[in-house]
Amino acid sequence: MSKNSEGKSEQTSLVADSRVDRARWIIALNEQKQDGVFASTDGLPQYEVTKTYMPKEPDELGLRQAELVIVLQKEEEWCYGERMRDGERGWFPANCTTEITNPTAMENNVQQMKRLRKETNV
Repeated sequence: MSKNSEGKSEQTSLVADSRVDRARWIIALNEQKQDGVFASTDGLPQYEVTKTYMPKEPDELGLRQAELVIVLQKEEEWCYGERMRDGERGWFPANCTTEITNPTAMENNVQQMKRLRKETNV
């Protein structure tokens, strides 16, 4: 539910061709509402990029080999994630990444992410 220009509540219906399209729309609409709100990424799965990906749509995330991403949502063959080095978010194909399962490596990645973001004011 949202309010229109007159302050009255109105409901929006969303129809999509696939679950991935539906998820992409929901995230796009929610991010507009929550612009600037920081969400914790602690405990979420981390993935290493194994194959470079060039975005084809505005809501997709460009990836370079060996980069690290935190996966916030997974739908079929697509992931919505946050690049650890700069906090950019977007969709990317799941087959471009491999999950990191070593807890020590994951903690080291989080510490490095915090250090990088502090140094670069991200």
